[in-house]
Amino acid sequence: MAAAAAASTVPPYGAVRMRGPMGARLDAMIERHVKSTDVEYITSPFMEKTERRNWWQTEFWGKYMHAAVPFWTYTQDASLRRSIDLGVERILSSQEPSGYIGNYPDELRCGEGWDVWGMKYTLMGLMHYYDGVTGNGERGTGNGERGTGNGEWQEGARRRVPSLRLRDLPARPE
Repeated sequence: MAAAAAASTVPPYGAVRMRGPMGARLDAMIERHVKSTDVEYITSPFMEKTERRNWWQTEFWGKYMHAAVPFWTYTQDASLRRSIDLGVERILSSQEPSGYIGNYPDELRCGEGWDVWGMKYTLMGLMHYYDGVTGNGERGTGNGERGTGNGEWQEGARRRVPSLRLRDLPARPE
């Protein structure tokens, strides 16, 4: 009973702001290090798929989302939201018909490099987006269409993408 009462007194996302020196430092960090991230640059490896040096390029976008989404929730900053949305659009547009989202060419996927590690962070980034930005079950299928919610395949503009049963997932708590 006490937990339910305490939960009902929690302010909604974005309603609380830090002030004073700590708030100023946090705002400066968000401005200089999160909002200034070049999303096109950190998503370009997904578009090119030319990784041959075992670099960790695909983890960077997911880690960016791990910071950007909570800070967007905190600030409700429109330019940060545009950057987040652009990143998600670019990541989803890089998805191959097989479902692969990453930066390795076919012959090096899931081998001795960092591909699986990068896929993990990519999926975590997409989960941050769903949980922190949309949080309402109204997600598209990754091809510009809305899912039917019945798990059937829909014909996309560039490829076939399975529709998602997102209405079965819990929504972000308000």
